[in-house]
Amino acid sequence: MPAGVKKSHSREKPGKDYSTRVSISLPPKLLRELDEASRRKGYGERSRALQIAIRTFIDQSRVAESPDSYATGTILVLFDHTRRSVENITQFIHSFGTLVVSTLHVHLPEPNYLYVMVVRGRISDIVLLEQHLRKLSGVSQLKVSYLTTEPEEKPATSGLQGGVPSY
Repeated sequence: MPAGVKKSHSREKPGKDYSTRVSISLPPKLLRELDEASRRKGYGERSRALQIAIRTFIDQSRVAESPDSYATGTILVLFDHTRRSVENITQFIHSFGTLVVSTLHVHLPEPNYLYVMVVRGRISDIVLLEQHLRKLSGVSQLKVSYLTTEPEEKPATSGLQGGVPSY
């Protein structure tokens, strides 16, 4: 048991893991959205929704710890086009070589655009692209989803030997 964690004997059930209480801070709007999403999904408690979200986060982190594995997936970027143009993001992703195999942008209610990228290559390169996209001004949300795949005969390379240019 980790240091500082107390076992709650009153809640412990034979053969079951016990729960540890934690405290987190969330902005009020995010908490309202969490509660609403939890209700729609049929979770009786917000703790259950958070447990599932945390497990998903951990699973994604585990996949990212296999940087030499290959993956195919998508990166969704929601951005404010008054702060970052579609052309600017397109120019930026070209610096990642053949990693991005297809793109699509969708006009949403002002000032938002959705940029969809299909990526294919080493997980380490996909993670690097994700990290750099998160740093761009105007990006308000970003979601990455990929599945591990076998490499091509000639693996896709990111072309990042010289570093990532800033846009």
